[in-house]
Amino acid sequence: MSFSSSEKPRRRVRASLLVMAAAIPAAFLVPSVAHALTAPEPGATGDQLIVRGGPIRLGPKIHTLTNGTHATPGIVNIKVDGCHLVVNTDFATGERIIAAVADEDESLSKMGIEAGVSGGGKVANIYMYRNGKQVCPKSSVFGSTANIWLQLTSVKPA
Repeated sequence: MSFSSSEKPRRRVRASLLVMAAAIPAAFLVPSVAHALTAPEPGATGDQLIVRGGPIRLGPKIHTLTNGTHATPGIVNIKVDGCHLVVNTDFATGERIIAAVADEDESLSKMGIEAGVSGGGKVANIYMYRNGKQVCPKSSVFGSTANIWLQLTSVKPA
């Protein structure tokens, strides 16, 4: 396509105006976006982070593993409901859960078992699967040394 010499400058001017029309609002938005990504949540200064959890021993006798080198702060009790673990905690009114993680120890990893948490406030439900099929926590396949490591992190506003 060819243009007459008088059409080329008009197209360039229009293109320049379009670029400027897009760039000017973007210049005002960039600082706002950057502020949104770095600004603390209202009231975040002085908020208290709370971490609960620890190792949970699986197998015929399920219990928290608490001894001279292991701790389970914030876990009130554990029970088995059907084929998953129910962990009750001392989560308080006003707290908000940030993260709920169940991690497999080396024994479970070797068996190809994966774990996940549902909930995580006052109650955390831990489910385990191998190849997409649920594995019950009292299974004898765990022996006497398999653990799920639970970590529940919450924030209590100041």
